[in-house]
Amino acid sequence: MIETMLELYDARKDAKDWLEFWLDPDPKKACEKAKAAVHRVFYAGTDNVRRRPSLTNLNKIVKDFITVCYDRDEVADFLIYVAETETEWLEGRYRRISYRSSLKKNIDTAVLYCENNFPEGRFNLRLDKLKERANALYVYAGGF
Repeated sequence: MIETMLELYDARKDAKDWLEFWLDPDPKKACEKAKAAVHRVFYAGTDNVRRRPSLTNLNKIVKDFITVCYDRDEVADFLIYVAETETEWLEGRYRRISYRSSLKKNIDTAVLYCENNFPEGRFNLRLDKLKERANALYVYAGGF
């Protein structure tokens, strides 16, 4: 069993990340690492905007984080961050309509997660601001 775990650790980056997280589970650290990965999807370096971010990579980062992290607060914060980052990226772009469905999916995911896990509305203010920014981008397409 140990040999198999070591082979898996060496063979797959996903497995390595998962094993390292569970050896020393730190949801805040995992969230910051995932946020940095999301930022790299939309920006090269600190301020260089990517022309066409890989939404496949973005979806994989989100899926991997949600699968590993058990802290509801960190997951909610991360899901909102994903939508905020995509909105920020879109605010500086000319051709935005092709990213509308992706942004809508990310906002809906964050809203649904927060509604299901925080009925007291802890993240409502942040979500409302996010929806306002997104609606301003897509007024001509019916908004959100």
